[in-house]
Amino acid sequence: MTIRRLVIALAFIGIFIMAVRPMIDSDTWWHLRTGQWIVEHQELPEVDRFSLTRGGVPWYYPGWLSQIIMVQAYAAGGLAALNLMFAAVILLSFVLVFFSMEGNGFAVALVLVFSAGASEIYWSARPQLFTLLFSAACFLILSKFLWGNKNALWILPLIMALWVNMHPGFAVGFILIGIAFAGQGVAFLARRESRPEAGRRLLWLGGILLSCLAAAALNPRGPAVLAYPFQTVSIRFLQNFIQEWQAPDFHYVEAQLFLILFMFTWTVIAFSPKKLEADDFFFLAIVGYMGFLAWRNTNLLSIVAPAIILRYGQPLLEKLLPDWNPDHPVTRVQSAVHTGAVTVLAAAALIYGIAGLSPDSLQAAVRRQMPVAAVEHLAAHPVPGGLFNSYNFGSYLLWMLPQSPVFVDGRTDLYTDEILDQYLIVVRGQEGWSEILERWQIRVVFVEPSMPILNALQAEGWTVYYEDSQAVILLHPGS
Repeated sequence: MTIRRLVIALAFIGIFIMAVRPMIDSDTWWHLRTGQWIVEHQELPEVDRFSLTRGGVPWYYPGWLSQIIMVQAYAAGGLAALNLMFAAVILLSFVLVFFSMEGNGFAVALVLVFSAGASEIYWSARPQLFTLLFSAACFLILSKFLWGNKNALWILPLIMALWVNMHPGFAVGFILIGIAFAGQGVAFLARRESRPEAGRRLLWLGGILLSCLAAAALNPRGPAVLAYPFQTVSIRFLQNFIQEWQAPDFHYVEAQLFLILFMFTWTVIAFSPKKLEADDFFFLAIVGYMGFLAWRNTNLLSIVAPAIILRYGQPLLEKLLPDWNPDHPVTRVQSAVHTGAVTVLAAAALIYGIAGLSPDSLQAAVRRQMPVAAVEHLAAHPVPGGLFNSYNFGSYLLWMLPQSPVFVDGRTDLYTDEILDQYLIVVRGQEGWSEILERWQIRVVFVEPSMPILNALQAEGWTVYYEDSQAVILLHPGS
């Protein structure tokens, strides 16, 4: 095993260690519940089946295929299998990122690990990780076409046909292709000597873009699914109250890693002897803009930046350190030592990961995030009547108490601002909260102890049914 292969292997072991951990998210549960319903009924839900406020309202989620995969993984091995599956998705994503990079082995390994760390805040057991994977595949194919003279664009429509049924982030694929098209358009207009080549690439990219649009129609809703991402981002509640849809807060280390990666990429370009290409400028500018706009977009920089850093960093390294060649040949003994070390470390990483995903560790992670004890109390002592619940608890309740329709959960595309505004009025204890609860015949309120509505409810005679540090359950005076 060469020095280059050694450091690359160590990089992937490091990424695996970062990925193989409890990644339970509050939204994990509604994806599992939907997947369970699909498997049980052998059909896709055309209307909402799980909520009090939107029951029977038309609802379709493009990620139905990923939900089936999730629930099957859960059925096979519980939360451990689910987390291992998504750890594998993360690892495969950065394998694809690696193949888009060319240059010094040490530089590749360092940039790859740092980029993975910068995207870690995005890692959770949700279908969105399939968008990480498909984005990496899409960028790899585009990068080889633009910079490596390898045309595998025909694969993109196949990816899109799968992507559109796995997660609504399929829009990212169109953005990446559009960026490449824009870059080649600038190249065509700005440099006459490259116009024939740029023109050929423009025709290829334009044709593939149209082919991907056609491929995106291969889903249960047909071309109508193309409007889904726009409908979702138009929901005001997302930008105002959901952290992943808000601009990154750079007081957090996770956001600082994104910022460092963004600034470092531009710094390498600034000092590199290689001239900045239009493609690279557009990729960094647009992907960076998307990351500054919303937390959930920051991971795209970890897909795009590594290849660009190496494209401009390799010439800079050769200029600054012309005699440095860490990728020198090794003896058979050294190769055997490297192979043995990697084997031992990989086995240790696997053991570490399995231990971290033990039932006790996973249950502890769930208990830290979700009101497990409160849900168990309500399951053991059910109360008839409508349930008003915290937004953060909705998905877990949907999974654990399927017989009790929730007021809201993480499916913001279903509830839209109409119901979410009512939810805010109630939890804040604002004027009109009692009319909303009465309209929906609410007899049980299940929220965090910090919610202002609790004082208003108790003043109206509602009684505490259960209380701990995570949740409070109150009952209507007539219950």
